Amino acid sequence: MTKTISLTGMRSFVAVCETGGVRAAADQIGRTPSAVSMTLKQLEDDIGAPLFESERKGALSPVGRIVLDEARAMIAHYDRACLAMTSYAADRQGRCDVASVPSVAVTLLPRAIAQLRAEGSRFDIHVRDSDSSAIVDAVENGMVEVGLCVLATRRPQLSFEPLFHEPLDFVCPADHPLAKSKHPLKWSQLDGESFIRNGAAAALGLAETEALAADSKLTATNVSSNLAMVEAGLDGAIFGFGVEVGLHLLRIITSGVFDRYPSLQIAVGHMGEALPFWLFRLDYMHRATVRSKRYPCIQPLKKTIFDYMRENVYITTSGMAWEPAIKFSQEVLGVERVLYAMDYPYQYEADEVRTHDNLAISDADKKKLMQTNAERAFKL
Repeated sequence: MTKTISLTGMRSFVAVCETGGVRAAADQIGRTPSAVSMTLKQLEDDIGAPLFESERKGALSPVGRIVLDEARAMIAHYDRACLAMTSYAADRQGRCDVASVPSVAVTLLPRAIAQLRAEGSRFDIHVRDSDSSAIVDAVENGMVEVGLCVLATRRPQLSFEPLFHEPLDFVCPADHPLAKSKHPLKWSQLDGESFIRNGAAAALGLAETEALAADSKLTATNVSSNLAMVEAGLDGAIFGFGVEVGLHLLRIITSGVFDRYPSLQIAVGHMGEALPFWLFRLDYMHRATVRSKRYPCIQPLKKTIFDYMRENVYITTSGMAWEPAIKFSQEVLGVERVLYAMDYPYQYEADEVRTHDNLAISDADKKKLMQTNAERAFKL
């Protein structure tokens, strides 16, 4: 016999996951902490497995991670169904949640919605923008009813209808040699070029675009960002590479990798790709994002981003032989976390060594910077 799982239990469980604790969850949903704890215990009994790794509710069990995804989808579906029923009873025609890639959301979607309104449609429309892969997952999980995106591989549980076909264009600065071509380009002409990767590369399902994207050091998730980077010439080492690596490291931190593997150590060049200078705001906005529940993937962490940077990340001075930045990073992360490096062969300057030699720091700290930190980090 199938057990009945309480919707109240699911809401309590999701609230605990999103707020980081029973007491905060109780405040959010208007219940007492003891009532929330009892509801969670009953939910675990109904499911037949623990949802958390420990009584502190700090980390989800493998079953808990699956239940969280299903609970969010079930609650979203239930809330939409309730709204549809009450809207219909109030002489409206319900609600439609739409997810769209930004390029469609700002060009085609406004006209389509305006036409619906002109035809007298009265249902509520809620639009969110995202990349194609996230949109497909949102439709598949029941988070939205309609998705406007690229679908490379058909999924049997989804109904897909092509709206239009577009040519595959090559975008580059106006002074690029390939911009002067009067004929369609061949794939071989693109070998060795620096590309900005986005979700469309994988969504197209073409081996050629996937190969070009695999060598990319910069990712921009929407067309507007791609065009801006190309136009500004900022897609390479001047800015784009650093932004991409810094964002990737931040994704590793906020996804909970260091909570699952607390002894993991990562070394990042270029003075930590600017993350040490952003730590105050990163921690502040991460807490705000967790509270807002705007992004389901942003969950509470066991520590602050600041703590992970001090305990799990080494940064090097490669390409950043600048005394104020070096001393700031040593002060913020600790002298044991900053290592000397040169960005060879791309930024090979002998004066950078002299800059490090002349740093206004103690001899002991200078030895850590130039020698012993690396010996410890890499077990040399």
